Amino acid sequence: MPYNLLHAVEHAGGIVLCAYLAAEMVGFVASFQGTLHGKRIHWSHMAAVHPAFQGQGIGLALKRAQREAALGQGISAIAWTFDPLRWRNANFNFRVLGGTARTLLQEHYGEMTDGLNQGLVSDRFEFLWALKDRRTLRCLAGERLPLVQGPLPGVWALRAQGGQPEPGIPHPANSVLLELPLDIDAVRRADLGLARAWYLAFREAVQPWFRASWQVDGLARPQAETFAYVLVPPVAWVVYLLETADGTLYTGITNQLERRLQQHNQGKGARYTATRRPVSLLAAWQTANRAEASRLENLLKKRSRAQKLALVTEPGQDFQGAPRIL
Repeated sequence: MPYNLLHAVEHAGGIVLCAYLAAEMVGFVASFQGTLHGKRIHWSHMAAVHPAFQGQGIGLALKRAQREAALGQGISAIAWTFDPLRWRNANFNFRVLGGTARTLLQEHYGEMTDGLNQGLVSDRFEFLWALKDRRTLRCLAGERLPLVQGPLPGVWALRAQGGQPEPGIPHPANSVLLELPLDIDAVRRADLGLARAWYLAFREAVQPWFRASWQVDGLARPQAETFAYVLVPPVAWVVYLLETADGTLYTGITNQLERRLQQHNQGKGARYTATRRPVSLLAAWQTANRAEASRLENLLKKRSRAQKLALVTEPGQDFQGAPRIL
C-alpha cells in the first residue's frame, strides 16, 4: 500500500500501526472506518508480518493495538477477509483472536495473478472480530479456543478422501464439518487443478449453510494432513417484556434469557431495572437473529402500556410474526 494512501487513511480516521525491531519495520496493520451490515466498524484492509519474524507474537500485538485504537474511537468491531483454505490464518483468526465468520465472498478480488493466488479463485471469508465479545476477551486473556482432534461427531459437508474433495450429504444436525487440506500451497505446487477443485468444493459445501445463517464456531484436526471448520446453527434471539417492582414495564433483547433475567435481578441488567428490583418476566418472543430482535424491540417500545399488556394476556400471541415462547 503506497505511503500517500496510508497517510490519507490515517488522516481520515483510519488506523495505521507498525511494529519495529530497532529501526527495521517487521510488521504493520492498516484499517479504515466503514459500515458492515448496518454496523459501524473498522475494515482491516492489510496486515502482515515479515516471514523472518512470524510466530513471535508480533501479529497478535498489532491486533491488540488495533483493537485498543478502534475502541478509543467508539468502534466495537473490526472486520477483514482471509482465504479460508489457509490453515495458519484460520487458526490465528478463530482460535487466537476469537472471531467468527458467516459469509463467503465469491471471487471477491477477481482474478489474481500473484504467485500465491494465480490460477485459484479469490473466495474469501468475511471475518468479524467483535472487540468486546466474551470469546474475544477470553482469547486476549491468553486462552486458546479448543482444537478438536481425532474422530469428530457431526455431519460432514465436505471430506478429504485420498487427497480429493468429497461432498457430503446435508441433513439436520447440531454441527457441520468441512474438511480441507492442511497445506493448500503444497497441493497447489503439485497439482493446480486439484487445488482449484478444493476451493470450488468448499464454496459449494459451505454456502448453503451460510445462507441458513450458520456460522463458523471452531476448528478441528481430524487427520494429520487436514483441518476442518466446525459450523453451528444460529443462536436464537428473543425480545422480552419485564414488569419491575414499581409496576412499570421494561423491554429488552438477549440470546441468553435466563442469564439476562438473573442480571436484571442482580442490578447488572440495565440502569433502569437496577433501582426497580425485583423484576418478573411477562412474555418473550423468539426471532431469527439480533437485527430482527432489535427491530421488534423498537416496535414494542412504541406501544402503550395497555397494548403491551394485551399481548401478555393472550396466550401464544405472536408479535409481528415472532412466536411467543413464554
